Amino acid sequence: VQQDQDDSRPSGDDKYSSAIAHLETINLNMCYPDGNPVPDCRHLIFPGDKVLLTDYFYFIMKQLRHCQFSERDRKTRGGKRENIPAGFSGLQCVHCANIPKKNHYPRKFFWAHVDRLANSFAEIPSHILKCRGC
Repeated sequence: VQQDQDDSRPSGDDKYSSAIAHLETINLNMCYPDGNPVPDCRHLIFPGDKVLLTDYFYFIMKQLRHCQFSERDRKTRGGKRENIPAGFSGLQCVHCANIPKKNHYPRKFFWAHVDRLANSFAEIPSHILKCRGC
């Protein structure tokens, strides 16, 4: 098993290294849907965080950006969001956020309690794998 030059973790094989190199070039979470850059203080993940996380979690987090709950969000997800206040912070998929459709609702994740986040985090990679914008 070979080692990455900038990392002490094993890279696996050539396909794995190629996939990581490709993912490193994608920087989707650094812009809002309107194209304006996300300020540094709002980034979810930084290059320096890579040494703290597995590649899997590092790149899953790169597929998300900060969002805030709006009244439009209340009408989605089967009415499970009636108690979330407008402006509540959450995470949004960077891939489907920019799909221009009148009735399209990009996938957003809002958790009111850390236990809910821990128990439902698997929803994020599940969405990424089937996202129409990815």
